[in-house]
Amino acid sequence: MKSFFCDRGDILTEKAFMQSILISAVGFVICIVALCSMTFAWFSSETSSSNHTLTSGSFDLVVTVKPVQGEGEALVPTKDGGTYTYELKQGKYLVTLKMTEDSTVKGRCLVTIGGGETLSTSAIYNERTANCEGRTPASTDNFTFEIEIEIEPAADPNATTTVTFQPCWGEAVTPEITMEPPTQAPEDAQEPHA
Repeated sequence: MKSFFCDRGDILTEKAFMQSILISAVGFVICIVALCSMTFAWFSSETSSSNHTLTSGSFDLVVTVKPVQGEGEALVPTKDGGTYTYELKQGKYLVTLKMTEDSTVKGRCLVTIGGGETLSTSAIYNERTANCEGRTPASTDNFTFEIEIEIEPAADPNATTTVTFQPCWGEAVTPEITMEPPTQAPEDAQEPHA
């Protein structure tokens, strides 16, 4: 029987030496098998998923403007993208905003009269978006308010003011135009009122 000496001076027998070598060889083989298995799994794995369609919300309005007095027929706007532009003469007008059927999110409308400031309506809903928030669809189908246009000098009957209506996503923090029954405004009022 052969003996081996370790660094510390201990005697290591041939049997103990072979056990150490055998344990090391088994550990080495296990590591090689694990490495080959991982490599095979890495290059042979597959992933698949079904097609997922991500659709953004849509919001659009149909804007109707009619004179309160006179003909009573809806005026024809110029539409550029989503913005409706009207050339209005002096007088009162009834404005009705209605979301299109394919609108999927609530929104508001920005109203600009002449070159003045832009006013925002409160939220506008349709049946689909009203049901999401527990609102009654019948009370949200149309958003109606009046605007009064005064043009200086009042002597020119053909003078007009540009009024634009632009649909906009989301809700105004402090809307200037709310959906209320139209009220009579003083004769000198120039801003929209509810």
